[in-house]
Amino acid sequence: MKVRYGPESFSAGPARRAPGGKKDARPPRADQLLLVNGDELVGQWVRLTATAVEFETNVGPIAPEFDKVAAVVFDRSRLAL
Repeated sequence: MKVRYGPESFSAGPARRAPGGKKDARPPRADQLLLVNGDELVGQWVRLTATAVEFETNVGPIAPEFDKVAAVVFDRSRLAL
C-alpha cells in the first residue's frame, strides 16, 4: 500500500505540470522522501544526522533511519545553476 503524506498542507500556488501535461501532485517547493516499504512522504528535508534523515511533513517531523530510506528527491528550486 502506497501512502502519500503532506500535499494538502502546502499553499497551492500555480498548478505545475508533469510530463505528458498531467497535473503535478506535489506542492511547489516540496521534497519527497521515498521509503523502502513504498511509502512516499512529501514535505521538506531538514538535515542528515549520523543515523537518520530528518524530514518535516504536515503531520509533524519524522526521522527514519537510513536503512528505511530508499531516496530523497529534492525540489528543483534547490538546484544551484
